[in-house]
Amino acid sequence: MPAECNVAHPNSWISLENRHYRRELQYSSGPNVRSGALASCLSAAAPNAGPIALIPNAGWGITHSLSIHTLSGEQLHAFERLRERSQPDDPPFRAVALGWSVDDLLSIVYNDGVLLRLPGGADLTRVRLLRAFQRDGVYDATVLHTGDVVIRTEAGDVYRVDGHDKVRKESFTIRPPDRATGYVLNATICAISPDKSSLDVVETIAVTESNSLVLANSSGVHPLIAHDHISHIAISPNGKYVVAMDNSTGNLVVLDVERRSEVIRLNLVVELSVLGVENLVSEELFDAKEPDSVAWVGSDAIALLYKEHIILVGPKQGLAVLALQEQATASSVILSTEQDGLRLISGKRVEFLQMVPELITSVLCQRQAPSYKLLRSSGVALGTDAHSMKAITRYRMLRELREAGTLVEAARNCVSAAYLELDVMNQKRLLLAASYGQRFATVFADDKETITSTSSDLPAMKKRRDQRLRRDSDMIPAAIAVLRVLNAASSHDAGVPLTKTEFDTLGLPGLVARLSRYGKHTLALRLASFGGISPYDALSEWSAHIIRSNLNETDEHIKTHIAEKFEAVSKSYRVFDHHGSRRSRALPYVHAAEAAYAVARPKCAELLLRLETRPAPKVKMFLKMGREKPAIVSAVASGDPELVLDVLGVILESKSVRDTAKLIRTLPPSICNRATDLFASHLKQIGSAGWLKTLYSEVGRWREAAMVDIQGANQSSDPRKRLGDLEMAVKTIGKGPYRRACHFEVQAVQHAAIVAANAIELEKKTNLEHGALRYANDGELLSKAIQEISNPGARKDVLARLRRELRIPGRRFFWICLSSMADAGDFEGIEGLSSAAGSGRAPPIGFTAFVDTCLKYGKEDEAVKYASKIIDLRDRARALARCGRGREAADIASRMRNQQLLEEVQDLTARHVNQLPAQSGRETRE
Repeated sequence: MPAECNVAHPNSWISLENRHYRRELQYSSGPNVRSGALASCLSAAAPNAGPIALIPNAGWGITHSLSIHTLSGEQLHAFERLRERSQPDDPPFRAVALGWSVDDLLSIVYNDGVLLRLPGGADLTRVRLLRAFQRDGVYDATVLHTGDVVIRTEAGDVYRVDGHDKVRKESFTIRPPDRATGYVLNATICAISPDKSSLDVVETIAVTESNSLVLANSSGVHPLIAHDHISHIAISPNGKYVVAMDNSTGNLVVLDVERRSEVIRLNLVVELSVLGVENLVSEELFDAKEPDSVAWVGSDAIALLYKEHIILVGPKQGLAVLALQEQATASSVILSTEQDGLRLISGKRVEFLQMVPELITSVLCQRQAPSYKLLRSSGVALGTDAHSMKAITRYRMLRELREAGTLVEAARNCVSAAYLELDVMNQKRLLLAASYGQRFATVFADDKETITSTSSDLPAMKKRRDQRLRRDSDMIPAAIAVLRVLNAASSHDAGVPLTKTEFDTLGLPGLVARLSRYGKHTLALRLASFGGISPYDALSEWSAHIIRSNLNETDEHIKTHIAEKFEAVSKSYRVFDHHGSRRSRALPYVHAAEAAYAVARPKCAELLLRLETRPAPKVKMFLKMGREKPAIVSAVASGDPELVLDVLGVILESKSVRDTAKLIRTLPPSICNRATDLFASHLKQIGSAGWLKTLYSEVGRWREAAMVDIQGANQSSDPRKRLGDLEMAVKTIGKGPYRRACHFEVQAVQHAAIVAANAIELEKKTNLEHGALRYANDGELLSKAIQEISNPGARKDVLARLRRELRIPGRRFFWICLSSMADAGDFEGIEGLSSAAGSGRAPPIGFTAFVDTCLKYGKEDEAVKYASKIIDLRDRARALARCGRGREAADIASRMRNQQLLEEVQDLTARHVNQLPAQSGRETRE
């Protein structure tokens, strides 16, 4: 570091190739530090392989940070006991690889081919055991940040296991080195996966049986380093470079994966001797050519862990040596690669090593840098004398920065430096400087514009000032909000050391959810309040943690505990709408129910769902549990027709319409009727009459079921199908208790079926077009028979049969036949119809109707025949008068001595005489 660097901990800065690295303490020994437990439990997991580095690929450091403090030694020993119970007779086993995914899935691979997997929360009841490689045994493995595991067997076969435990064998083979060489097994294979959604892009880098390094993918196996003895490899977080350590010569090689070429090759012993740092390094370093561990510091430097020192190698082959703390050795230190640095984990300390950008370094270390001057100038307190020499000097510095145009940039650099500071006082100092510079930049600019501006330029000047104020107004408040979260998460109570890059990767909602998942809901709620996130998101994950960690408690006890916590948070967390009134949000009981169902506690899940007030998530969870009946009840109770139809649609995917209708029938009457109506409306829209009738029949609504058949008959163009539908409707409507209550409907449907059958027969006899009488009623059938059948005998038989089968009353039958024959001009048939009642008997409609019909069509002679047959003398006299037989009508009236009838007859006769000329003229015109 430069001599003029004035920082709080000068020993924590390392210079390497004109770059500055900062080594800061995140934790020291104390009751809340658990990194020692982690180191011991990792050693217990793989006693013969040394400590296992946490996810040495892909650089998803946020997962490392959270996992470091959640998996205790006791839990890992419980893992081992579970492992022993699963295979008690197997030979001794050891862990080959361990790692967490971005989705917080822990995977442990054992040398005997067993893969143990644990979802987030360290819940041992959700362990997944996969025995896929027991035949060949596992040589080494690596865990990707996607959750996929790449495994190499003793025979050299390479497999991939995705997050759903689907095993896929690769097309290539990489035979491993001989175990007699004593290499660290879990450090001889790694993988690159730039795309989380695809397994095909994964490339595997491994050490072969000839101790050379190869790159294997779908196109084959390609050599990277040949004729070397590789003991350690590590992939950079960005997946572009891989570092390999040659234990025979002490050479360190860095390869470009895409170009498959060497970027760096240097001998550490020679380089350290040339630099003259033998007095800083133990002599044992030069004897031990193989480091204990190799890791990346971000994506630009490499760290090699030896017994008492860490050697940093820069991208230009520069070297730097870091001494481990007292009582810390390589066997008790874990190097964990993060996105933007390296975390050093030992039994008593957790340190973070990262490269500091040049702009940030200038804030603290370069006296001539604008940001450093701003930081010094911000020491002027508001209450000091503005005319003091100290204040005048610093005001002059600020004006120089403003004249150079670097004041705003210096303020931004101070904000960026605050993100990298771990000390709260230094953070406040940097943000104060940024605020100071930002304000002075605005004031000075306004002063200058005011002096040089005229009154006409004043609006434009104000507009430019407002734009500047809005541009950087949110910079410092946003930094304060982020630093509050980072400081709270990095406290001893929380135990989640995060950098700004890691926080940006995970986001505040993801951090809150993950903290709640591990039972730290108090911190999660506090962070949620910092970022304006609803506390219910944190409660959702916390409730899942409570359910998974209290499997011995009763369902009622868990439900009560979760409900009390939810209600307490709901009362303390107020939400106001835009009118200022308080509004409440539904508590996330459905998430707790989902967690309960995942651990095979359906009763607990149902108890929690009863408290859920949101119908849509509640119904969805019921369907997921296979509880279809409560799902329908909840959907109907919500009053949302679309939700009810969605539920029925999901049920229909696994059940038939008949089974679904039977399920609806078991519901309470009000729910059953509402669900049936909505389901029926949906079936009507899709035009499924068969399903609609099945629904109505199964729920016992026979009248609606019969109406489906009747509607189908009316819409059918096939008379036989129409007849069949009507006959089916007769059978349907006559079922159950509806037969007596619906006597009229039964008779109407039966009559319609008989009409349809006679229509088919009439079409055959009259050679009418098929379907011509599809919609004919009984009267139309009689009319069509009279019009189409010319043979009197055949017509008489057909009419008699229609009258008998259709049960047409006598008066209606005679009226229809009379009008139809008159329309057809068949007056001979009318004469036969008049005698159909029998000799000496009048037709049911009387002879007067015959007289009226004949007169209507101008057949007076025919009308006289029927008028003389009228039994009632008064009616006969009137009929004869209308037919022009006035003398005969008058004689009848005279014999009856009825003066009124005589006058009426004379009047009718006069009308008839007056109509004759008009009628004759009309006939002439026609």
